[in-house]
Order: sequence, then C-alpha cells, then structure tokens
Amino acid sequence: MKCTALPRCALPMFAVAMLAGCGPSPAPEQPAPVASASVAATRSAPGPAASAPQPVKSKVAVYEGTLPCADCSGVETQLLLQRDELGHNSYVLRQTYIGRSTQAFMSAGRWTMSVANGSSGTNGHVALIHLDSGRPADRRTWRVENDRSLTLVAGSGKPPASGINFTIKRTGGDLDLHTMYERALARANAAP
Repeated sequence: MKCTALPRCALPMFAVAMLAGCGPSPAPEQPAPVASASVAATRSAPGPAASAPQPVKSKVAVYEGTLPCADCSGVETQLLLQRDELGHNSYVLRQTYIGRSTQAFMSAGRWTMSVANGSSGTNGHVALIHLDSGRPADRRTWRVENDRSLTLVAGSGKPPASGINFTIKRTGGDLDLHTMYERALARANAAP
C-alpha cells in the first residue's frame, strides 16, 4: 500500500470509505466520527430563544500503514483520530488482512492520551493514545513516536520485544498531537 497525503477535502470521503463495507457489528454508544472540519456535532445557544444549531469544528489526523501478520501478507491499517473544539475525541480504525479476506474489520469509539515513562520522548516520557470502542477485544494502544508516526504497543507503552515494525505513518489531517502531548506532560509533572 502506498501512503500519500490526503487533501483536506478528501477527509470526509475517507471517513465514508472507511465505514463502507463494514459488516454488522454492535453500534458504538456515540456516532462514528465525521472527518469534516465543520460538522462533527452541533450545539445550541442557551435559553428558550435558541438559534439554529451551530457546527462544532474539529481537527483530524489520518495514519496509514501495513502491519505484520502471522498468517497473511500484512494488515492494511487506517486510523482516523478526531478531536472537536469541545474536547471530545473519537476514532475510526479500519484493518484489512491482505491475502486472507477482502472484508475490512472496523472499530470506532473514543480515544484518550496519557503520558508514561519510556526510553524516549521528552525527559524519558512518551505519549500513548488509547483506543476504546467499549469492547475489550478492540482496545489498542499506540505510542506517539513523533509528529508523523504511531507504533502499536502493549498497554504499558513498550514496543514489541521482537523488534518487528508495528508503525503507521501520518498521511493527512490538521490535529496537533505534539501540543496535546506537551499539555499532558505538564499535567503529569504537576501532579504530586
């Protein structure tokens, strides 16, 4: 799979494409994220004379890559992270097992960022992104390697001992994970 940057206008189509072909699965508590910079949710002005709902702006980050697979040619992986201006984080993860099936396996839900001790990163800390669809089998933890890549890791944040590459690369979006990491690190350092 060749990773190329997606133009901003292609992000809504990317989210729709990620959801297409998805087999029946339990619906997440929240609707799947929308890869639009203007229509992720709505809000109304307070009071009885509320005006029409206003769009809530959001930012996204798109990551793609092929992860190793024990019994297939690889797992084509696409991850869309979204954060709206109200601070709500959502994701869509699409994975296809190359050479084994053409069906894409999907999960969608919320993501959180945490800071953990690690061998790299700022002052020995690393940023971790935790995906949670509400189903334990779908939980994933990604280590933020830099502004351009994420590595699938165990919940502790340690990379696989095998040395096999489980990294996906950023291909588009305008979500600034580095600033979020710096804020999380400052909160962690301020805690007693």
